[in-house]
Amino acid sequence: VMIHVLDATRYNIYEDFLVIREELRMYNPEYVRRPYVLVLNKMDMPRAEMNRENAHAMLEQCLQEMKESNLEVSFPSAVVETSAKDGTGVEQLMDAVKIMMQALEQ
Repeated sequence: VMIHVLDATRYNIYEDFLVIREELRMYNPEYVRRPYVLVLNKMDMPRAEMNRENAHAMLEQCLQEMKESNLEVSFPSAVVETSAKDGTGVEQLMDAVKIMMQALEQ
């Protein structure tokens, strides 16, 4: 199980997501086929709150483009908003990871 963490205060989360996926692919193409949880971090910051809708829209666009490209890639099993600073969303993240781990055990 992989966890991809994106900084939700950045304007172009789409580009950040693509960089992570490309780095994984270059390191080992199998990695982009593995299950993962996508985390939008720093949601305690005002800019992240302002970017929330834009971030989700950009990620949806990216995932749609990946789907249409017919590449052999996995899609996030969950998208979780967190704040490492105040702990918001950490329980939801742990739940998402637990569900993925249980699915892999079956």
